[in-house]
Amino acid sequence: MRAWASPDTTVLREVVDKLDGPSLTVRLDVTREPDWADVINQTEARFGPLDILINNAAYLRVGTVESIPLEEFQRVLDTNLTGALLGTRAAAPSMRKAGGGAIININSVAGLAAAPDPVAYSSSKWALRSLMRAAAKGLARDNIRVNSVHPGIIETPLAYGPDGNALVPVDEFAIPRNANAVQRHDVTVWPHVWSTRVPRSRNGSV
Repeated sequence: MRAWASPDTTVLREVVDKLDGPSLTVRLDVTREPDWADVINQTEARFGPLDILINNAAYLRVGTVESIPLEEFQRVLDTNLTGALLGTRAAAPSMRKAGGGAIININSVAGLAAAPDPVAYSSSKWALRSLMRAAAKGLARDNIRVNSVHPGIIETPLAYGPDGNALVPVDEFAIPRNANAVQRHDVTVWPHVWSTRVPRSRNGSV
């Protein structure tokens, strides 16, 4: 059983239609707390309490400390960092009802090694890594694990600017440039069955 949330439900349905089992698609702006409440409410009504959340929303704009417009810097932080905070905050009460759960933040290699050009993206991913650690320690007592995954460059619409030009070296992608949504899903998303009974460390991470 899966609930998928995204600002673009068309792409979601393309993926979901290829999968087995019941599912739910919901439109979500991760920067809006009321949207998160709606997603959790719809998920609980359909499937019961939540036991897993994958924070996968991201926004990328290229710019250095001196060149990036402040509004673009803020939008990156709102999507990549605040969105994960709001998702974690919304999911935690539902996971307590389930007796525990797992929250996975899709981070990036940019959260391990900073780069000067995507200064906003790198900043947001380093902050997301810290948020993960703080949340893991705070939610461990409720049997809620919080972890992050740091993939390398993957070809998605995020890799391109509004003008269609690549923001990152797309010719170096491991995934074919003509990959459809289902092929990208096969590479970038792991199985959706997670155990909530795996022993955790003292800080809540595994």
